[in-house]
Amino acid sequence: MTFENFDRIFEHIGGFGRYQMLLFVFGCLLNIFVAIVYCGQIFITLTPPHWCSAPPELLHLNLSEQQLKLLTVPLREDGTDFHTCLRYTVNLTQVTWDNISRPDPSWPITSCTDGWTYNYSLYYPTITSQMDWVCEDDWRPTMAQSLFFIGSLFGCPTLGWVADRWGRIPTTVFSNLLAAIIGIASAFSSSFIMFIVSRFLIGFIYEQHYTIGFILMLEYVGPKYRTLVSNLPSVFYIGTNCVLPWLAWAVADWKMYTIVIHVPLLLSLSFIWIIPESARWLLGQGRVEETLNIIKRAAEVNQRSLSPDVIRDIKVFSAQRTDIKKSSGVLDLMRSRVLRKRFILLCVMWSVSNLAYDAHLRNTENTGYNVFLSFTIASVMELPATVMAIICTEWLGRRHTTVWSIVLTGMIGLPVTALSIGMAILL
Repeated sequence: MTFENFDRIFEHIGGFGRYQMLLFVFGCLLNIFVAIVYCGQIFITLTPPHWCSAPPELLHLNLSEQQLKLLTVPLREDGTDFHTCLRYTVNLTQVTWDNISRPDPSWPITSCTDGWTYNYSLYYPTITSQMDWVCEDDWRPTMAQSLFFIGSLFGCPTLGWVADRWGRIPTTVFSNLLAAIIGIASAFSSSFIMFIVSRFLIGFIYEQHYTIGFILMLEYVGPKYRTLVSNLPSVFYIGTNCVLPWLAWAVADWKMYTIVIHVPLLLSLSFIWIIPESARWLLGQGRVEETLNIIKRAAEVNQRSLSPDVIRDIKVFSAQRTDIKKSSGVLDLMRSRVLRKRFILLCVMWSVSNLAYDAHLRNTENTGYNVFLSFTIASVMELPATVMAIICTEWLGRRHTTVWSIVLTGMIGLPVTALSIGMAILL
């Protein structure tokens, strides 16, 4: 028989056996890692409720924290809450709780010249509160998160090229180890520059520390199992996201939390000895014997055997693949009108879906409820979405599922936005 494409090999080694189960576990671990890298950072830079600290000369008055707050911090214009960045600037040494219980709104105000007081009843010390990245410096946490994605902008094409040059497994292991080392080191950040550099470098490996390995896993799974196998590991992503906020709350210290979540990424070092290299990549490099060894191992683990005829056909197919690899390149993607159009459409769709997802997930801090509970609920909602994705992909196909899921997201998101604006106007 002749191999028209690599997928014919699954007729001989099995489309989803014990060998593929090992790779499935690999995919589940990668989903845990991507949740740690992508969502773990949210709980490092949370901003606890805060207000201006009272002047030092008032501390001897033996007033409670709430009494000092009432005396020194003005209410907002709508009277619903206290200002977070302003305090009264009058001489309050003559004012005690015995002769006045409320400040005079006509008193002059100033900025938080004596620092801030943070409410840790629900939150915990984060790098934001530790370094006072609030008020005039409240752009710093946002800048740090933005540099994470800027790093990804440079890292994705760079590591993609590295994976094509040196292999999928070395790139996956290198990316995850780098994320672990830099993530742990970021817990010892003593300045804004040090923290944003670490965010940029971790962002540099983001996507590729997961995507390359994820594609490798799907290469060894038979076509009819790929929809299921590509979606089921996301259950571990969802589960990790549900755990992360409560782990942060339990540890109650951003430094220790940062170390704890990044240590598991060191397990990626074991991939070198456990996970096979991409057979398709090896064929493209002309490394036929290594490819055959992997295929034979897969057949053996799945309790299958390869006949001499099958091995001969694999070698013939390998030679053809090597010739194709030598005669094609990345630029061919843009030379073909059809491929170019599809590539641009996929880029737009990927950008839109990521924008919607990221805005939804990161906005949980601003919902007005318990941020840990809100984030957990938002994460749990991905579970039925995953089930629907599996069903719709099998029923409607990949194209219709992708397009209509994005369209429906927009149709649902716009009314929610309008409702939120309307509620704000009413309030």
